[in-house]
Amino acid sequence: MISAFTEAMSLPGPKAAYCRSGNRSTVLWALSQAHLRPADELSETAARAGYDLSGVRPLLESLAR
Repeated sequence: MISAFTEAMSLPGPKAAYCRSGNRSTVLWALSQAHLRPADELSETAARAGYDLSGVRPLLESLAR
């Protein structure tokens, strides 16, 4: 799912990711960005939108390596 989401995000044009609460979309977005942005930045961006990425923090850091 991460690879497919990353590929979809790289295509031109506007995107919309949807799930009922927004949490899964936010987690998938963060995981797709883990190799591009620091985990702290991703966590802060998600937190400003009302989402907590602490549960996937180890995975974010692993994907960043």
